[in-house]
Amino acid sequence: MKVFLDTNIIMYAYDVSAGEKHEIAKKILVQLWDSGLGVISTQVLEELFVIVTQKIPKPLEKRLAKDILSDLLKWDVVINSGESILEAVEIILRYGYSFWIH
Repeated sequence: MKVFLDTNIIMYAYDVSAGEKHEIAKKILVQLWDSGLGVISTQVLEELFVIVTQKIPKPLEKRLAKDILSDLLKWDVVINSGESILEAVEIILRYGYSFWIH
């Protein structure tokens, strides 16, 4: 079964200041690399670049962030469309999930 990763999980894997969240996120990424089951979206890639180069306490160099994105592109990448947004809303209605955690 494929696993879709939210921006926060990947960001925590590269945010060394995130403590336990960093360790957990790193384990998740390693497991998904080993299994080949990771899935991301174009939106996640865009958000990730901004967050890891500008918003975490120890921002990454832009070139390193680009290399990370390049690696993540080896996973299945979902291109968001109107239909995929409606499918996400259906999941929200069915399971009570949220688009964003505040």
